[in-house]
Amino acid sequence: MGGGDENVRDAALEFALAPEYPSYESGSAHSNVVVDVSLTARELLRDEEESSVPLEIVTVIDRSGSMAGSKLNLVKQTLNMLVARVLKKGDRLSIVTFDDKVATPISAATIGSASDRTELCGRIDKITAGATTNLSGGLFQGVQQAKEAALPGDSRVSAVLLFTDGLANVGVTKTEPICQTLKTLLEDFHVSAGRKCTVHTFGFGSDHSEEMLAAIAEAGRGMYSFLQAADDIPKAFAECLGGLTSVSAQNITLTMEAAGESVLTKALGKYEITDSKVFVGDMYEGEERDVLVEMQIPKLSSPEEKPVAYLTVSLSYIDVVSSASRTVSATLYLGRPAKTSNLTRSVKVATHLTRIRAAQAIEDARAKADAGNFAEAQDMLFAFKGMMKEEQIDDEYGASITDDIDRVQALCNEDSYARAGRKDMTSAIQSNQYQRSTATSGARFKTKKKASMFSKMFA
Repeated sequence: MGGGDENVRDAALEFALAPEYPSYESGSAHSNVVVDVSLTARELLRDEEESSVPLEIVTVIDRSGSMAGSKLNLVKQTLNMLVARVLKKGDRLSIVTFDDKVATPISAATIGSASDRTELCGRIDKITAGATTNLSGGLFQGVQQAKEAALPGDSRVSAVLLFTDGLANVGVTKTEPICQTLKTLLEDFHVSAGRKCTVHTFGFGSDHSEEMLAAIAEAGRGMYSFLQAADDIPKAFAECLGGLTSVSAQNITLTMEAAGESVLTKALGKYEITDSKVFVGDMYEGEERDVLVEMQIPKLSSPEEKPVAYLTVSLSYIDVVSSASRTVSATLYLGRPAKTSNLTRSVKVATHLTRIRAAQAIEDARAKADAGNFAEAQDMLFAFKGMMKEEQIDDEYGASITDDIDRVQALCNEDSYARAGRKDMTSAIQSNQYQRSTATSGARFKTKKKASMFSKMFA
């Protein structure tokens, strides 16, 4: 008899454990047993006028000289649409701007009446382009602004959105010290507010450092978006806001305990197991997260007639609708017969192994392109697409991964790579690692709320 999936349906999340194969022969130890710990954020039934939770949005806007013209104008128009059509009564908005100096023209303004919104839009319209780029100063002030606005017992979704088109050339200008300081500030926020704040980054055009912005987003548990043209600004903003307005579960943590002589060896992809825990973060309605872990299971002295328990996973999170902490558990069972034959491999596990490998293939191709070996980079991506055809994976995931690889492969040449290819590859890597869409990458991960946000803002 084989084991298989165990599914748990809780208030905000559905939770399942799925092994790559349902059974493993009892007469041998097995060292690469892959298990998918799968989470799905349920689409909640609630009035559109009732925000899932109140929002605390801090936008950090580059107003250096290179932002003058259409880029800064579109940012301001998008912020005006945010104020007029997206933010609900009781939400709060701060705007931090930076060139060589950092300013906060709007500080924790609570959204209220129509006249309040009109007054905020007028203040947004007064933002003008300036001089150089003190990116670190603007970012750090944005997180500090979010911390100062947080009230004790406040259950808001807090997020900092950083928009820039250039390189940091004033203040702290290196990626590592910026990220280290950011992590310290975010931990201070967590201690002070009792909840997390995420940081999302948006890079316009060809002159920004995608490496820095992706690292900042990763340190802030957010996403990096590459915006090739000014017209992409509102799309990217709507994509991000569609997620933030539909957060259903926060502070998601998995605690894993292997049974008996079995050993939990590692998590695959970007997740890490620390003290038997994996921190997943927040999820938006309709999103999925698949944390793949690898186990070793021991040889048995004799076959087992019934499935054997090998792994218990506890899921803890905050349900944003009730603000209650929730904990549920599931246990993985595997069959251990004397012999196995014609076992069916889990399509779900195969799909997410392929997703993780796709992100790695794009990362490896990026390294080749960085060295100027564009033909080798393209060959690597072509070979990966060939490998995908041999795998039995979910069709929708396969199409999304293929779209991402086709797009970045087309930009992997001497003419396009520095201008757009490397940036698009970086965005595609992150989307497939974390199963979250951006304006250009990860079409499979776009949720209904994200898809509807653009029409809501710009209809």
